[in-house]
Amino acid sequence: FNEGDPEVRARVNHALMLWLDAAFAGIPQPNRPPVLVTTHTHTGRMEVNLLIPRWVLRADGKIRAYNPDPPGAAHRALREGIEDLLNHRFGWADPRDPLRRHLVHLPDWELKDRAAASQRGEDIDMTPRAALLSRIRQAVIAKELQNRDQVVSWLRANGQAIHRVGKSHITLGDEEATPSERMRLTGPIFSEDFTSLPALIPQGAAKEKVIQKRLKQIKSSLLRLPELWQQRTEFNRSRYGLFRWPRLTLNVGRWLTGPLNTLQIPPFRLDRPIPVERTYHAAPAVTLSDGAPIVGTPDRIGFGDFAAAGRISKSSGTDRGNLADPIPPIGSLEPASAGADTLVNGNPDRPRRIDLIRQHLWQSEESAEPECATRQ
Repeated sequence: FNEGDPEVRARVNHALMLWLDAAFAGIPQPNRPPVLVTTHTHTGRMEVNLLIPRWVLRADGKIRAYNPDPPGAAHRALREGIEDLLNHRFGWADPRDPLRRHLVHLPDWELKDRAAASQRGEDIDMTPRAALLSRIRQAVIAKELQNRDQVVSWLRANGQAIHRVGKSHITLGDEEATPSERMRLTGPIFSEDFTSLPALIPQGAAKEKVIQKRLKQIKSSLLRLPELWQQRTEFNRSRYGLFRWPRLTLNVGRWLTGPLNTLQIPPFRLDRPIPVERTYHAAPAVTLSDGAPIVGTPDRIGFGDFAAAGRISKSSGTDRGNLADPIPPIGSLEPASAGADTLVNGNPDRPRRIDLIRQHLWQSEESAEPECATRQ
């Protein structure tokens, strides 16, 4: 992906377009907010992150709050159906495959740290949690522990204080530990379903039964996908489209076997210099009485938008005087001396902008009606 492989980028682009069509089901493209997408490969795998503003443009032109990932079983099934479709088409790993599940779980932040360290060739620090989980996992694989009750007994025999044994976890910690200081162990090994080794790691006919069950789930998910998408579409069409938007349907066959979408992912990486020049409309020319422009606006910059931002020094408190002070006439100002404030454009013959503003206000008040010219 980082090298710009068109096939790989087309697959990621196809997945993004389908996911966004499900997140904004039934909402026309002009009524959707702009979406920022970033990719990461530092952990040795492809990760795609989306930043989505929580609003849409209603059919009457008003902006309304919108949740692209709402709670509920129906939307969760829709999201899982999208995943099943993409995994089936591109052969990607199925996150709900029971044969791929890990026996123990580490926190996401720790998994990412370990993956990044492994990719850099650095030694992986073994945290107390990781060391404990590794010992338990090895004991289960060696058939020393064959159900969760034995795991609980093993933990207590090794000096671990158990605070709670839940449906799918075991919580450890010192006797005086607060809830935030305790350690929760999760994974199939710590679930109440761990009644025997075959139940934890199916083999033979039991393994084939698990595979067939998952295949039936995927088939059912793909068959339900148009209905779930349509439900979401009708809700958005009534609430945000005010029944003015056209009724749309989802063509699962096109997404499953049809051609890939037009590539919308740029063919470059944003962490490298880009030899692109962007043209901007010049600001209206504003000229002072002495003929010097107030500001010069560049009409182009090099290397995209990644040039170092220039720092503009703010004027000191000497520019923030009382507007009631007398204003010297233009041309009588002294040039900036050493140590004084330096003007951005460096023209000593041109008055400061704050002085021009003061003079404009003074002249406006002098020419106003008598009852309006009194200063407060």
